[in-house]
Amino acid sequence: MNLRSIFVLAAVGMLLISVSACNQEEPVAAVDAAAPAITASPTPTQTAAPTHPPTATPTKVATATATPSPTATVPTEPTPGPTVAPDLALEFSSLKQGQYLGYVAQRYGVSLDELVQFSGIENPDVVPIGQGLIIPYHTDRYTPSEALLPDSELVYGQGYVDFDLQAFVDEQGGRLSQVSMTGLDGEQWSGADVVERVAARYSVGPRVLLALMEAGSGWVTDPDPQGNAAGYPLGHTNGGPGLLPQLEWAANELNHGFYGWLDRGETAIRFEDGTLARGAPGLNPGTVAVQRTLAADATYSQLPAKLSAFDEAYRRLFGDPANLDAGPVLPAGLQQPELHLPWKPGEWWHLTGGPHGGWVSGSGWAALDFVPEDAVIGG
Repeated sequence: MNLRSIFVLAAVGMLLISVSACNQEEPVAAVDAAAPAITASPTPTQTAAPTHPPTATPTKVATATATPSPTATVPTEPTPGPTVAPDLALEFSSLKQGQYLGYVAQRYGVSLDELVQFSGIENPDVVPIGQGLIIPYHTDRYTPSEALLPDSELVYGQGYVDFDLQAFVDEQGGRLSQVSMTGLDGEQWSGADVVERVAARYSVGPRVLLALMEAGSGWVTDPDPQGNAAGYPLGHTNGGPGLLPQLEWAANELNHGFYGWLDRGETAIRFEDGTLARGAPGLNPGTVAVQRTLAADATYSQLPAKLSAFDEAYRRLFGDPANLDAGPVLPAGLQQPELHLPWKPGEWWHLTGGPHGGWVSGSGWAALDFVPEDAVIGG
């Protein structure tokens, strides 16, 4: 995502009101010339907030009311994580078709009262499909408390204005500089092009993606990676092989960790064996994002070594992350612009869902869904 898009995302507090929010551009399927053909087609997924469940309640707009313009107050220190009981790790989920709250509580091993309380559910007897749920886990395990990178490195924003991704990849001379892909429209992509497209679509900093790649397989600097590293550039062997699928998985996980910690109340980190730990309370969202991503291919005891490898790769490629800090992602004094609902005063519309991500399940909340008054709901 470019700087203009980042500004818009920040300015509206990660809530861009859109009438056609579910019609996002689909990622372009591509063929990796160095690997078997793989079609990547992640599907945008609605993610409901615990405090904003989907509803079919008509919303009448009598006048075009502008959204208030509060002044954002942002600390200069890293953004602190959510404040909850120290033995709780919170994980976000949503109610699926055929499920009920008692089933979810039993499945996750929590009490129904805790599930209702943390999810902000007013009437547990009437809960819509898609209702956001906060699952509380009691645990005495924490992730490491060392900060890895500033938030401005995780978000594809002003910190990347002068970063020439193609030139950097070419200079390193690794496998990434050799790979090429062909899109369905015949357009040729270099390895750096693939990284750039994923970074832009998911609004994730490309240096973070490159550091994960270098730590996971050596693809940035090694021209001939061997074994699993040859087919799994991000080292994510629990997922599909190939450059594009690996990058898209990592970008989505990074976003899920970042926004989950920043404003969704999530504090849990889940490991590949299904166990959980609580993110150390003082961590910033960017560090939690990396922890969550690396934990998907590690046990609790293996995570420190994974984090160390990432930190070493980042510093070797780009230097001290602190020196790349571009400041708060939401600058102090930022003014939210006036927003108007995009229809005529007096018209009836139904609010059918949201807020939810604008690009795949892990992305920042970017849209609300509305349908016209005469639309059939639930039919």
